[in-house]
Amino acid sequence: MAEAEVVRCVGVEGGFEVVLDRTIFYPGGGGQPADSGKIGGVEAAGFRKEDDGEIVHVLPSPVSGRVALELEWETRYDHMQQHSAEHVIAATALRELGLKTLVFHISQDACDIEFEVDRLEEGTLVALEELVNRRVREALPVTVMFMEAEEVAKGGIRSRMLPEGLTGPLRVVEIAGLDRNTCGGTHVRNLSELQLIKLLGVQRLTRGCRVFFAAGGRALSRFNESLGRERELNQLLSCGPGDYSRVIGDVLANARDAERRLKGLGGRLAAEVGQRLAASPDPVVFYHCPEGDLDLLRAVGSELRDRKPDLAAVITVGQDHGYFMVVGPEAWVASTGPRVAELLKGKGGGRGGLFQGRAGTFGALPRLRELVDACVV
Repeated sequence: MAEAEVVRCVGVEGGFEVVLDRTIFYPGGGGQPADSGKIGGVEAAGFRKEDDGEIVHVLPSPVSGRVALELEWETRYDHMQQHSAEHVIAATALRELGLKTLVFHISQDACDIEFEVDRLEEGTLVALEELVNRRVREALPVTVMFMEAEEVAKGGIRSRMLPEGLTGPLRVVEIAGLDRNTCGGTHVRNLSELQLIKLLGVQRLTRGCRVFFAAGGRALSRFNESLGRERELNQLLSCGPGDYSRVIGDVLANARDAERRLKGLGGRLAAEVGQRLAASPDPVVFYHCPEGDLDLLRAVGSELRDRKPDLAAVITVGQDHGYFMVVGPEAWVASTGPRVAELLKGKGGGRGGLFQGRAGTFGALPRLRELVDACVV
């Protein structure tokens, strides 16, 4: 909590732009998101840093006079942990493995660093994770200093994407004995605050490799989520993590076997239904299978057309909604298909004696039966 004086409050489209005589809010930049919080009790909608360094606070309603600044600390601290972790990873990767960082991102859901390398093997990732966590265990202090541009240009300081013609003292974040990097973001005071850094995976890109990571509270949250899923799987599979592969493999094998048997039964059912409908003396027939699916619908339609091409039929499958098919003489199908689709609140199309589509509801099945009974081919 802090206070500041409103220097300027200007109405703009969609809200107000406010400038304060001082601020505690980080406006975002360099891969780190902006802070969040309230100004004079009003939730900030965003922040913007002007070329001259002025911070503009965007609010949905105006403020004036002396106002309270309320920083959402949990969000700020999360960003501090992730940003400091990025410095540790980037510096360690460069020093120990020769990996140059291209860019990094911190978002609400994920953090990543892009390295200038064609491929990162699993063993390299494991080694890098051990190295960075060794730095965390060493509890290295993190400090901020200001240096002249000429001194930074001499070397020994990591720096990227600095504006051209930049003058004046540059902000440098130092991790004792590990790294010095020009940076305007927020950081922890000691690497022990990171608790741990977990490298989550690698994604190959056109220009390099992206490494995903989580540190501190985020890493612990990911671990707790994983433990929760593990407990759920233990109950569902009636085994421990060590047996997951074996049990899931058995489940998948049984599922594939059941699918093969189900397809065989579906084919037999389609043949029997097609035979029964083809034997009907009625000029128009109707068949509905609540447990059927699109495969059964097509199989019955195919059987029916093969056995008795001139028979007119309406076939439906599904419970509350599903699929329908109208087969028979081309002229009859052309006139009846759209009427069936309208009755079932569905959509469909077709040609050459076949009209099929998706049914939005089967609540009108009795009326559909009446329609079929009244049809004349």
